[in-house]
Amino acid sequence: MSVDSMSSNKTSPLSNLTPRGTELDDNEFFQRKVERSTISRQNQYMSTLQSGQKIRNTMNNNPTKVFAETSRNKSSSSLNSQGNGRSVSNYHDRSSLPRSQNQRRPHPESTSGAYPPNRPQTRQSRMTAPRFLQVLNDCFFSKFCNDELFYFEYRDSLLKRVQENTYHNNTDDLEDILSEVVESCKSTKLNLDAVVQWKLGRFDHTTESSVIDHLFLINVNVMSYDIKYTRSCVERACADPLCCDLHLESISENDKARAFRRVLNIILNEAIRTNILKKDQKTMIRSRLIKSHFLIEDRVSVIREMGLLIMLGQTARYRDLSLFGILNVGSSWSPPPEIIPDLDRECSLDPEKVFQKAVSTSSNPFMESILDVRRLGLGVSSSELASLLKLWDQVVPNSNSAKKLTIPMLLHILVHCSEHELQKALSEAAIKDDLQIQSDRISQIEDAALQAVQNLGLAWELGDNPPRDLRQLCIALVLDVGSILSKFIIREKSRLQSSNSDVDEIGFVEDGLFNTWFEICSLFVKNERSKKGFLVSLLLSYLNISSERLLAQKADFNPELYLTILLELLTEFRKRRPNYFPICVAPDRSLIDSRDVDGKPVELDRTTKESIGSEFDRLFAWIDPNIPTSNRVRTLIRPISPKNLNTSSSKTHISAQMGSESPKNNNQSLHEAAVMAVELSESINSRFHIN
Repeated sequence: MSVDSMSSNKTSPLSNLTPRGTELDDNEFFQRKVERSTISRQNQYMSTLQSGQKIRNTMNNNPTKVFAETSRNKSSSSLNSQGNGRSVSNYHDRSSLPRSQNQRRPHPESTSGAYPPNRPQTRQSRMTAPRFLQVLNDCFFSKFCNDELFYFEYRDSLLKRVQENTYHNNTDDLEDILSEVVESCKSTKLNLDAVVQWKLGRFDHTTESSVIDHLFLINVNVMSYDIKYTRSCVERACADPLCCDLHLESISENDKARAFRRVLNIILNEAIRTNILKKDQKTMIRSRLIKSHFLIEDRVSVIREMGLLIMLGQTARYRDLSLFGILNVGSSWSPPPEIIPDLDRECSLDPEKVFQKAVSTSSNPFMESILDVRRLGLGVSSSELASLLKLWDQVVPNSNSAKKLTIPMLLHILVHCSEHELQKALSEAAIKDDLQIQSDRISQIEDAALQAVQNLGLAWELGDNPPRDLRQLCIALVLDVGSILSKFIIREKSRLQSSNSDVDEIGFVEDGLFNTWFEICSLFVKNERSKKGFLVSLLLSYLNISSERLLAQKADFNPELYLTILLELLTEFRKRRPNYFPICVAPDRSLIDSRDVDGKPVELDRTTKESIGSEFDRLFAWIDPNIPTSNRVRTLIRPISPKNLNTSSSKTHISAQMGSESPKNNNQSLHEAAVMAVELSESINSRFHIN
């Protein structure tokens, strides 16, 4: 029966219904009731469209399931509305309540006039675009959109992007963005640990990142822009001011330099905040680095080094050393006056030392991979290598058949083989390769070998009177330290047989010459951090970072600072003797807890432990005379006073620890020095403890 028919038929029995608690006549009452019912259905329909549950309600009338589906829909919609790099961990916390509450279907008896039908209770967001922009301006734009953190064009485009795209986002997404921005603005501290490890992805994928972390990553992405590997935001209407993806169509070299200037501002502000630098020193350092570092590799290296020195300088012992390193970063190093007269003295190789080095290298995979003549690019062909290896077997008959020809082996062959034997072997190799026989081929190979000896710093170890070139000493120490640390590494073999199809088609692709050194450093740093050994991880991280400039022969590499920190690292390792534990590595280069058949952790054998300890002692005794305690850099390390010890219980613990390492040492002065050293290590570990 229609409303019109009810209105026209005034004698209808509908007028004899139960009392309604109103003075309206029947026609007007039913007319208004139908209108309210229509409006209610329309409101419910619109709310289901907004919450995305309309289709699910028509397919399943189970209220519990609909509630769960609605909750999941909000979380996924918030996720899709953000860029790929945004954090979403806090979205799930806010998605525990659905956007619209599900209403149970009312009982027919409850729809009488005395009990009006339930209305759908939709969640009304109080967020509006003007309010979003106002709060964003108060907490972010007014405080952080300045020339110190953004260059002008980027700052202008950021403001325009947020203002225009705000009106293209729904209120729930605006609430999500605003809550993240407000949470980030609560902290202005840069995560130096992530900067040193160069794991900047954690800035963009965790809710714990500060606003400075986001701004640092934004400027780094601009600084490292590459048109072939660009990282652009995929959101059509991104209104997030902390989105770290790129929103610019193109970036010039000038833009990269200006972004690098802002990155330096942020990292140097941390040095000022920790009272290592003063404000007037900041401008001098920044200006020097901007004008001298243009390659992205150099810029990243200097940023990581300054971050590490700031972390190291937060301890009183290394504060002066940290200040010296930051003030001189990017400056060309000049040798101290006391070693300048010794740089040009003549040096000749000792045949006995060369032979001992050749024998020891053949049993050391790390050293053998770096000193391999083929990998060093000396211009020696494969046929010549095979001929020279045969000469090695003739000269050293008791040696095992070598598969690789190293520099010490080549030097030994050039010394102990006659010119006739060498010329015959090289001529046969040339004939095999269909090449012309060269009469001066022996001198060419000899010159290349001697140049490699100089470049790798082997003259310090193989010469009888080596020149005191500290740069060459540092390169030689990279080889020796790497060979010692490689003894800690136990690599687990893969149980799966790899396919030969890749090898057949691609062949064998080699890594860089010193890639193994950087890999070992990374494994050690990761292992030390897992065991809360943050002092060793910081010292080794510095060697890892600065080695890049050392091997690239950069003028701003400071060997005095390098050797000073290396001595500190060797001291830490020597204190652990003989408690050296292996680092077990899976085939995918991840750390594992390897155990033997009895379920006990794998340990190094006693001979290996003693060999490692002896090698650390040898390196310390080698470096110490070349950079004595009176050196201008080494004197910057402050001694630790015994007054800094905290409690008697800590003294007892430290004494017991040192006593277990050297029970026969009863010298009181050495004992106090050991106690102070352990206290320093524990203080740094507690300072840099990271959850």
